[in-house]
Amino acid sequence: EEKYTSYLTRRPLIALHLKENALKNYRLTFMQHLCKSNIFTPFSIPMYAMRPEDAAQIRALIKKHAKYIDNRD
Repeated sequence: EEKYTSYLTRRPLIALHLKENALKNYRLTFMQHLCKSNIFTPFSIPMYAMRPEDAAQIRALIKKHAKYIDNRD
C-alpha cells in the first residue's frame, strides 16, 4: 500500500502488509515490534528518500510480486 506519512508532510512511502502468520517463524526486532501497528509497518519503503526513476522501479517490482494499492489521494 502506498500512502503519505501524514496529511501535512505528504511524503510517500510504501508499507508492506504481510499475510497473517507470515512472520510465524521470523523474530521481529524491537523496532519492528514498535512499528507493527504504526503507519510505518515493520517493512516500509520510504519513497521520498529516492530519485523518481528509482521509485518507479521499486513500484514496478512490488506490482510484479504483490498486490499494490495507491492510497495517496
